[in-house]
Amino acid sequence: MIFFLLAYDVTAPAFESEPGRDFVDTLIAFFQNEQARWPQEVVASLLFAAGFLLLVALAWLLRYGFGRDDVRAGLASSALAVGGFLGAASQLIYLGAKQVAIDPHYCDCVYAPEQIISQDRALALADGTQRWLIMGFLLIAAIGLYLFGRLALDREVGGPWATVSFVGAAVSIVDLIAATFELDLLFQIGWRSAPS
Repeated sequence: MIFFLLAYDVTAPAFESEPGRDFVDTLIAFFQNEQARWPQEVVASLLFAAGFLLLVALAWLLRYGFGRDDVRAGLASSALAVGGFLGAASQLIYLGAKQVAIDPHYCDCVYAPEQIISQDRALALADGTQRWLIMGFLLIAAIGLYLFGRLALDREVGGPWATVSFVGAAVSIVDLIAATFELDLLFQIGWRSAPS
């Protein structure tokens, strides 16, 4: 919920670039806006990270539910667990990088513009890293969910389990395609780039 409130600028101000403003001044205004949004983004990212780690716990439970000796259950749970760790890492790495990038303290020297521009590039680097980690999560989680769906059908555990797994895998693949081509079809996962 916090993520959507931020994405649609409900609980934090939206950044609006003024035409004709100097690039460095635009970046400073952007960073000030990001600092105002920072506490809510921390909470949202930590909740996302917790959700990804809950997927790891779910993978462990499903592994024991389907049998520890079943190779397919092992592959499926490993895929979900790896995906969950990638997702959690994407949130924590981005938080750490963004905290440094939006630091309001700039050197009081002739190199201040270079520092501000380099902080913008650091934020773009963190954004790219998070994007690739999220896409890795989507791909690996889709594989794990598909394998659990097949396992549920083969074991005749129940159609609902298989349906939920297949729908989850399909949503992950569609979101992976959307993320790859930078489309906002189903979910906006949380990246927001600095003004160029």
